[in-house]
Amino acid sequence: MAAMKGLLCITFMAALVRTTMAANYEVGGTSGWDTTTDLEGWAADIKFAPGDTLTFTYQAYHNVLEVSQSGYDSCSVVKPLGSYTGGTTTIKLTAPGKRYFICGIPGHCSLGMKLEVDVVSSATPSLPSPSPKPASTPAPMAPPPKAPHKHKHAPTKDPSPAPTPASPPPTIAMPTKSPPTVSTPTESPPAFPLAPAPVTKSAAVGKGQRAGAAMGLGLGVALLTVLAM
Repeated sequence: MAAMKGLLCITFMAALVRTTMAANYEVGGTSGWDTTTDLEGWAADIKFAPGDTLTFTYQAYHNVLEVSQSGYDSCSVVKPLGSYTGGTTTIKLTAPGKRYFICGIPGHCSLGMKLEVDVVSSATPSLPSPSPKPASTPAPMAPPPKAPHKHKHAPTKDPSPAPTPASPPPTIAMPTKSPPTVSTPTESPPAFPLAPAPVTKSAAVGKGQRAGAAMGLGLGVALLTVLAM
């Protein structure tokens, strides 16, 4: 209810402002209502609204006739909607729509002394519409992480491993039996004088003993050699 009252107040104020600000237009500008004025071009640059007024200023040999659209198109003066004379005529535009005016003097309308006025309601200040509450803007979401770019490589064939040559069987070193080294005792020559002494009986006995010892030593050496083999 309060909103409705507010809209009514705004409408009333807009109408009051529009009435106060209603414009008065001098038809044709400084040239006035005349056959030499580009009346069509003058009206094309103006937005007429309800409440505005038109003031026609003209010579005494002109007049102002308000006619219908067909009378405007054919420059007909038969049954005009309004007829004005006197050199100055003021007409109020009370409602939206098109209004048509011509000069009723023969030949003046065909020379361009005619005016079409389009009164539009859109010139009236429009009522402000209640502004909607701004929607809460969601917080911007972080962009998803970009997936790492995978480089495409041409498939490579895995070369087959070269055959490994068979290793030769391990060589087993056989221990060699070295023959034992037998040191052969050297027989030192008996120490006796170079010159033979005279043989006595006792010497002969000693010589025989030495010969027997030497033979026994030789047999012992031979026996050791056989055992060592």
